[in-house]
Amino acid sequence: MACILTVFFYIVMLRGDLKQNFVTWLFWVLLDTIALFSTIQEGGNYLVTLLYVCGGSVITIAIYLKGHAKWTWVEFATAGLVITCLVVWYVYGSRVAIVVSTVAVCLSALPMFYDFYKQPDASIGLLYTGFTTVNVLFTLAGKNWSMKERFYPASCAILCALLALVSFRKLLGGKM
Repeated sequence: MACILTVFFYIVMLRGDLKQNFVTWLFWVLLDTIALFSTIQEGGNYLVTLLYVCGGSVITIAIYLKGHAKWTWVEFATAGLVITCLVVWYVYGSRVAIVVSTVAVCLSALPMFYDFYKQPDASIGLLYTGFTTVNVLFTLAGKNWSMKERFYPASCAILCALLALVSFRKLLGGKM
């Protein structure tokens, strides 16, 4: 399901119907890479995270090539949070990095929340509803209820659900 959504996401974005925040996606790929290697080091379930790194890399490059790269104060603030997480990973190792990089993944979505709030789009909401489903299933697929198995996918499920909700803002009567 994650593969199908990623391919569909890429196709829709290339058609020009889907605008995404370059900086958010760039940070997501970097932070997902940290989460991936940290989860591998801890012996956790990493396959969906690996897909996110590969698919996210392709999408990030496509966003850049379509000329959607921008850098405002929101992206600068997010960069500071991401750099902080990288330092924490280096200092404290993979166990702490799973938590810190996951929190940073959620924080790096702030530019996207800002963009979706300004221009809500139900089609984007549908895609993020799909990714919410993937992350719920990813959470349920963990070997046990440990932080290394469930924290990242559960956090991503909540993040994607919130992105979908903001995207559906027009359908909800503009409330939020």
